[in-house]
Amino acid sequence: RYLLARDLLIDELYAYIRRMYSFIPEAMGPMFESHFRGMLALLLGVEQQREPYIPNLMHMRLLYTNRRFLDAMARRSAGRDPVIDDFLSEVLGISEHSDHSLANMSSWITSKIQRFIADVGLRNMTCQNRMLDLADLVERRRIVLFYLRRGRFGEYASGLLASQMVTRLR
Repeated sequence: RYLLARDLLIDELYAYIRRMYSFIPEAMGPMFESHFRGMLALLLGVEQQREPYIPNLMHMRLLYTNRRFLDAMARRSAGRDPVIDDFLSEVLGISEHSDHSLANMSSWITSKIQRFIADVGLRNMTCQNRMLDLADLVERRRIVLFYLRRGRFGEYASGLLASQMVTRLR
């Protein structure tokens, strides 16, 4: 169940970013998609994460800039998801001098999520060590209101938050 939710979350986030950058088709090519999906799957893991480590978008940059963090995430999921294993085998096996090396892909990937972590208000919502347990709220038949008007965070940020909330509730 978690893996289905994880993949849906990744798909929704990818689709949203793709819509955001639709005016630059070459910014969203197959290598971007492969790295984006692979690194997010690695970050989110194969089972729901609990405190003290709750992944967030700020950790995405760490996967590219901090080899110890990348190695720790790789060890955590090693042998548990063949798609992640294949992805890591491929990207870690690419020469540092290749256009598709981690160093070269880093800014290409992380620049697309920078908008969501640079804004302090948005970062406070998307980059916390804890999260709102929406499944628990639904099971207990609670009401949750999200105030995401466009003027508060901007069009893209409000849209991202709204799509992620709907995905998580689903």
